Amino acid sequence: MHGSEVRLVSGENWQEMPRADGFVTKTPEIVLTVTVEDCFPLYFYDPIQKAIGLAHSGWRGTVKNILGRMVEAFGEHFGSRPEDLLLGIGSGIQKCHFSVRDDVLEQFKEYTDLAQEKGYASFAARKGDEHFVDLRGILVRQAEEAGIKRVETVPDCTYCLADKYFSYRRDKPAIPEVMVAYCMLRS
Repeated sequence: MHGSEVRLVSGENWQEMPRADGFVTKTPEIVLTVTVEDCFPLYFYDPIQKAIGLAHSGWRGTVKNILGRMVEAFGEHFGSRPEDLLLGIGSGIQKCHFSVRDDVLEQFKEYTDLAQEKGYASFAARKGDEHFVDLRGILVRQAEEAGIKRVETVPDCTYCLADKYFSYRRDKPAIPEVMVAYCMLRS
């Protein structure tokens, strides 16, 4: 977890429960699941090929472009074209609360430089000694770069909305709690 590994789930291997950051399938009635806390669930659907995918994108997965790897997996396994994919980016920690250290910010350099170079809204902001990174903004940009035309996002911040979401960064529980994202292709 917290990387960019994508696995195909089929009728033959669905019980193996492989560890990965993203899953794709065309097999109906298989439930794809990933755990998320402040990380973003990425929901994919190809209405042409009748295929679905689900990925977990935290900061490491975002830096490693799990979103782009999912698009590649759809093409490799199903012949999907990026412009046919529908993408939903679920709730996650937003820029208002996603503060990072200098060493983590350095890993986002490509996106912060890209923002300045091409005039995009900045994906990082400094407030005092802290850096705040816009993971959702980076994911939307990665979707554009991958050729996905239809993207929907949930603007909710898991940190801000304590009555609605668990947040690891906000709650810092002694025993970790998780939120689960899931999707299934109906037959």
